[in-house]
Amino acid sequence: MQEQRWPLFTDAVLGDGIQAAFALPVTITSVCVGALDLFRRTPGPLSDDELASGRLAADMATLPLLMMLSHLLKSEDMDDAQEEEYTQEEASQALTQMDRVEVY
Repeated sequence: MQEQRWPLFTDAVLGDGIQAAFALPVTITSVCVGALDLFRRTPGPLSDDELASGRLAADMATLPLLMMLSHLLKSEDMDDAQEEEYTQEEASQALTQMDRVEVY
């Protein structure tokens, strides 16, 4: 049976030679905040080593998010010398912009 979902996406990736796609969750604590999408030109599952590497990459993708969260959670009574690049409002806006569903 041929896949019927997402016909334009399927045609596009097959046209580029993509034969396998994997989506690994990007999580902060137990909350999924996104996915790391991996594509390969050969069909089949990931090997144990490939999956472990992909999970490590997904974990590393949380680092910028954690930095933004730390700005949100910092104490409001810090003096100007302790302020960092992002204000709490800027960090909040950045996290809000990430709360969307898109297919690239």
